[in-house]
Amino acid sequence: MANLPTTVAIPSNREPGAPETLSLPPEFIARMIEVVPDYMMPYVWWKLRSVCKSWKAEVEKAFREKYLPTTTITFHINVETETVARPFVYEFSRVSKRSDAARAFFRPYRGESRGFQPHETLRGPFPVHRPFDNLFHQVEMANIAVSDPALEGFIADHRQQEISVLWTPMISQLMAEEIRIRRRAAEMVAARFPGETAQEGTVGPKVHSRQAANLKFQFWMLQKDESFVDVICDVRESRIRKQYEKCGVEFQSMGEHDGGPMMPRKKSLTSWSTRFRFRSPAQYMEV
Repeated sequence: MANLPTTVAIPSNREPGAPETLSLPPEFIARMIEVVPDYMMPYVWWKLRSVCKSWKAEVEKAFREKYLPTTTITFHINVETETVARPFVYEFSRVSKRSDAARAFFRPYRGESRGFQPHETLRGPFPVHRPFDNLFHQVEMANIAVSDPALEGFIADHRQQEISVLWTPMISQLMAEEIRIRRRAAEMVAARFPGETAQEGTVGPKVHSRQAANLKFQFWMLQKDESFVDVICDVRESRIRKQYEKCGVEFQSMGEHDGGPMMPRKKSLTSWSTRFRFRSPAQYMEV
């Protein structure tokens, strides 16, 4: 798949408007992806990956080689009390050796072996819309995104002390939810500072550099505010409702799904606190 050329339509010199094709070698595509800043990876996954088979192959290769190694899966005991057992973290180990490399394997973080170990008790298969009743999980791609996407194809191997999932569906949900969260934040900032943004159709930069710097700072501060947990809750609920619909199961409530009326906010609060470690104001492009 990675050897297939990418074709780009360009105007022909012979006939006005007639297209010609320009083939981009995989090495060129890989280099383009390589220079994109890490915080733009959600857009790379959803935009560039959909261009054609060559782009899809190169984007997935970049994620396998650079971004899956920075991804962890953390399991938390699903309780509503304030006292919660220490979470158990799995770090990326490898992808399957099959040609499609569809399965990603995770092992206990730095050989951690104390306390509760999910691979000892979770066997599966689990329904996509509701994988675990006694746990909640969190997938984090360092400095880029954090959420609790469905772990399709989840397998826990007690003998090998590892878990594995189909990694492309997991990353798709993780990147999509991050984009939705950023868009909601950008909308909120735009509503608070309507005079700072350019009018639709304006040619050139959206805002003056000083205004842009202020908006980026406001965008960063907004996500640091605990009230932003409500945004994460809303985005998460929207995604989970779609999971139930896809599985043909009636959705009742987030409290029922998460195992208690306080758990939806608790889970979103966990994601929100993890986002504290993400990026500086200068890196935000959404405004």
